[in-house]
Amino acid sequence: MSRGFVQIRRGLEQHLIAGSIGLFEVGAYLVMHLQADFETGIWTGSAPRLQATAPRGASLRDVQRAIERLSQIKFVRAFHVQGQRGNYRVLIHKYEPQFGALKGKRLNAFASESWRNPVYEVCAEAVTETVAEGDAETVAEDAPYPYKETNQDSKPNGDLSAQAKHQPSLSIFSGVHLQVTPRQDVLLASAFPWVDRQAEYAKADSWLEANPERRPKKKSKFVHNWFSRITPREAKEVGSRANARTEKNLRSSGLLQ
Repeated sequence: MSRGFVQIRRGLEQHLIAGSIGLFEVGAYLVMHLQADFETGIWTGSAPRLQATAPRGASLRDVQRAIERLSQIKFVRAFHVQGQRGNYRVLIHKYEPQFGALKGKRLNAFASESWRNPVYEVCAEAVTETVAEGDAETVAEDAPYPYKETNQDSKPNGDLSAQAKHQPSLSIFSGVHLQVTPRQDVLLASAFPWVDRQAEYAKADSWLEANPERRPKKKSKFVHNWFSRITPREAKEVGSRANARTEKNLRSSGLLQ
């Protein structure tokens, strides 16, 4: 059952003005938002389902191209198994749930390895809001830059333990064995701008799971060393292989000709 409202990315207008997408793609994107699970940002559907809402005369291939284009500009990520018929799952990138347990977080579709295990990151706005509710020094230390400073002499009213339960987790990445704070992420982004950080966080967390006897005590040093082994050239080669693999999968699924 639908309720409330959904947020739409402003970057959509920039792509529209630049001509990289048309009104048809915008319409498909909006319909996905309206039909998606409002607590997760995951859309269950297919090209035929979208076609049912398309203007008269729109072909199935037109809808497939729209999904393909939205995937190319990284507005959605489709998890479609080759040869599978019927509905499949699509993660709406940067979707911000307005209700439920994930409120205050943002869906990172391209850091999610599967639709069953989507990755959600705390929104910068949510981090700023907690400054007014909790300990300003603690939040400021972990908040992404720039953060909003508040009067550190003021003390929150009411029961502190009750307020802490409503504060979102201050983690950019929260895996099974690895957690990365916004502050750590900013520092790593500055030192290693060529690295796909979310992808490498997931790989590092998977490595820690597979090597329990080698798990380090200092995770921040472990992540730094992990990133330092990735050269700009290697990152570019990995990106090229990933793009080629994505294109191959799109062609196999019939979304790209």
